[in-house]
Formats: sequence, structure tokens, C-alpha cells
Amino acid sequence: MKDINIDRILDIIENFSNTSIAVIGDYMIDEYIFGDVERISPEAPVPIVLYKDRKFSLGGAGNVANNIASLGGKVYNIGVIGDDNYKEIFFNLINKENFNNEGILIDETRPTIRKTRIIAQNQQLLRIDYEKTDFLSNTLKEKISQYINSIIHNIDGIIISDYGKGLFDKDILEKIIKISNDHNKFIAVDPKDRNFYNYKGATISTPNHKEASRMVGRSLKTQEEIKEAGFEIIEKLGFENLLITQGAEGMTLFEKGKSPLHIPSHAKQVFDVTGAGDTVISALTLAKASGATLPEASFIANIAAGIVVGKLGSATATIEEIIEEVKRY
Repeated sequence: MKDINIDRILDIIENFSNTSIAVIGDYMIDEYIFGDVERISPEAPVPIVLYKDRKFSLGGAGNVANNIASLGGKVYNIGVIGDDNYKEIFFNLINKENFNNEGILIDETRPTIRKTRIIAQNQQLLRIDYEKTDFLSNTLKEKISQYINSIIHNIDGIIISDYGKGLFDKDILEKIIKISNDHNKFIAVDPKDRNFYNYKGATISTPNHKEASRMVGRSLKTQEEIKEAGFEIIEKLGFENLLITQGAEGMTLFEKGKSPLHIPSHAKQVFDVTGAGDTVISALTLAKASGATLPEASFIANIAAGIVVGKLGSATATIEEIIEEVKRY
């Protein structure tokens, strides 16, 4: 990117520790079961996995929260989990020094969302999803709205982390976005298909290449086609701004009244793109809420994503890693 003031970027990053972000979304547990395979079951043509170990980590909106915390920001977690045996595991994972978890509500009618992966010989053999994707009751939606109202003066930005698991419907999205706009808060949306038309009024949305294609109903194969589609999406879906992430091709920022800004990927090597979208929206929102312009925030998000894709699994970038990469720019 041209015209990037590195000293100013470093000042913005240093301000991350003074910034608070509310993450509203589908919180999950990622469960990994590790074992060895030495034979095939006599009952069916499937491998028998001899259990060796198990570990848990935060997934979904929890990975977004982890990304913000890794960059030094404070997080207000807002979401819904089940009243089951995994509730305690979830709170053990999310009880961190810079997390405020008062916005995590309990719904007795649904399980704590869990994705269980069976892994042997470094290969995933099977994934089991535990979830209920019905929309929330009016009572729970009202509690979430009330809680956001109660903390709105304590936060600098909001992230809607929508994984399509039932937390968001048109009603609650309208309420969240209205509260945010009434208090002039930056609000970023990681979108899901079922709600494409329900994010109107958000400051920015961060769809990936495939999601952007679905938004306009056609394949976007070239950079020129992406540029044509960007402003069409803003107009069609009611966003103020748009950031389309394009994997190895980087990302393209669209602001009303300005030419599209393409930012080439900063990744040196790509091992795993898992969770890269979470990193982008986390770094983007934290940077914008810390005083960056959208181009500056996109530059920082691109640096963070380049770090994360060089790691395995749903990784995070640290503030030290980003500062090191910025100084090399």
C-alpha cells in the first residue's frame, strides 16, 4: 500500500490495549479427540480409533474474542450457550483476564455448540456437530439488547460474528445495529448467507470471496469483477463499507465515494487458512476503534491475516508479531 505512515500505524497498534470491543455471536467449543488406528472394525468398514488424548479450545465467536485478546484489546463476550455438561468447560476456556463474560447467557433448550473432530495419524477422520439452530426466544433476545445498552458507553466497537447457529434473526440484528448507530459505534459484520439482507446499517461487512459471489448471485473470477461487485453489494445490502477477503489474492476495501483499494496478501507462506476471517475482522475492528482510518485498519488486518495463515489451526496473531511485520514493511 502506498501512503502508509508506519509511525502512525505503530501508534494505533500501541492504543489497542486501551480499546474495548463487544463480540456478539455464536460461541462454540472445538473438541479434538486424538488416537491411533491399527485395524478396521469387524462390524463395518471403518477404522477403530484407540483413544489417546482430548483437548478443547474456543471456536466460532470465541476465536474472534481470542484474536482481540491476543492483540491486547479488552473483550465483552455476548452470546448463548446450553445448560449442559459442556457449560463448565466453556467457562473454563473463556475465563481470561481481559474478558468480560457477563453477556454469556444460558439457554436450557439448546446444547452448547460443539464441534468434535476425531484425529488419527495427523488426519481428521470424522467431525460431529452438536448444535441447535432455531432462533432465540424473545426473552433471550431482549436480554441481549438490554445488556448491549448497559455496556454501550464502555465499548469502542462491535463485532457481529454470525455462524448461522440461530443467535441472529432480522429482529435482533436491527436492534443491535440501531443501538450501535445511535451511539456512533463502529460495527463490523462477519456475514452468513441466511442473514445477507439483515445487516443493513452496519459500518462494514467482511465477506470472503465465495460469500461475495453469493451476495451478487454470480461467480467473481477476476479482480475487475470483484471491483464491479463491491459497490453493488453495498447498494444492494445496505452496508456503509465493504472488505472482501480473497485468500492468497489479499483483500479489497470499498468505501462510498472512493475508488476500491486492493491490498495484496502479506502472507509469506500459507499452512492453514482456518480462522483467517476471524483474524481479519478482529484486527480491523480493533484498529478502527483505536483511531485508524479504514485503509489503515485494513492494512493492519492484512498483516495479521498473513501471520495467522502461516500457522496451523485456528491460530491468533500477537501484537508483538504484528509490530515486527509492520516495522519490516
